[in-house]
Amino acid sequence: MESSDTVLPVLVIHPDDNCAVALEEIVSTDPGKCIPKGHKMATKPIDEGKPVVRYGYTIGLASCAIAVGDWIHLHNCKSRYDDRGNSLDPQSGNANDTQYE
Repeated sequence: MESSDTVLPVLVIHPDDNCAVALEEIVSTDPGKCIPKGHKMATKPIDEGKPVVRYGYTIGLASCAIAVGDWIHLHNCKSRYDDRGNSLDPQSGNANDTQYE
């Protein structure tokens, strides 16, 4: 992700998508720019509150501005249908409002 000439191993599913799926882990010298295999990365800038589009459909809303090349996950994408889903732990995906014994 260091050079604009780099071809990344990603799949854009629909022409209206503003994100792509990493077909393998994308490693960067900037730890915040690493994208795990199977996860989404932004292919276009996405302003806060704007739709994240995959498969040609809105799959969530940007909870903050997302730059091209950024990993899209729970830390910057929220559900527009389910408020509880917006409180999931970004690393584990566990609900923060549930007590686990």
